[in-house]
Amino acid sequence: MYKIILLTLLILSGCSIPVTIETDHLTVIQKTEHIPNTDGVLHLKTKGYSYHYLWISKKSTTRPKPTLDTSIIEEPIFDFFDKGKGIEGAEKKLMKRPVSSTGTCFVVGQINGYYYAITAKHVIAVPEAEIFIDHQKGEIVLMMHRADIAILRFKSNKTYPVYKMSVNAKILDDAWIVGYPGNITNTIRKFTVKGNICNVSKTEIWFSGGGAKGMSGGPIFNDKNEVIGTASRFLPSLYPCDNFVNNVPARFFKYQLEAIISKEKIKQIINKINILEKKKS
Repeated sequence: MYKIILLTLLILSGCSIPVTIETDHLTVIQKTEHIPNTDGVLHLKTKGYSYHYLWISKKSTTRPKPTLDTSIIEEPIFDFFDKGKGIEGAEKKLMKRPVSSTGTCFVVGQINGYYYAITAKHVIAVPEAEIFIDHQKGEIVLMMHRADIAILRFKSNKTYPVYKMSVNAKILDDAWIVGYPGNITNTIRKFTVKGNICNVSKTEIWFSGGGAKGMSGGPIFNDKNEVIGTASRFLPSLYPCDNFVNNVPARFFKYQLEAIISKEKIKQIINKINILEKKKS
């Protein structure tokens, strides 16, 4: 009797722990909810520069030096608004300022000593970009023109899982988005958000379940641990719906990546042939 009571309590509580309970007449197996392997989802940091023009007044060579009887005249600085015409008595100067951004990427390939990763293009789209993936130096392989996607590569002594990609996504399928939503608590933390696919088109996959800035470039997984898209934009919640996340479908980067990997495999074969020929000679 107590076994039946225990079974009833577990069902009513919604417990997701895998449980097998036997009674005199009944055996119940409760399945665990799928949780994606997120070890290949990595923190991404970009350092670079922003450039802009300012109109700065020219310093007068005839102006007297300030004394106790004369006030100090500061050199005015003006924003560059006048369609290139400038301001009389001023000169245009190119200003350079360091900038940085953080986001997410995920590993999708490994060959010739490199890991290959996908992220959102806007996370790294700064001049003179320096890429750091899980605190390791990375480099840009390709920035796509038709989508918010960039392909990166990096070397590492660590071992990361390589995710498979799928171009099959259906409305109402379970899905998970993984990423690093900014420096929320002065620590780098990975978040996994469970939700559903609420719309699919040739150019977009919409995820209902939430997300935050910093998770851009992170993967959206299906229940088979396959990547079906990459987080690109986040929209605030509209009652009664949850936050929406716009994702670039995997088809935008799956075939590009396969072409890059194929070229690397050809290089690998050619190198082996060259080594064998040198040994024979």
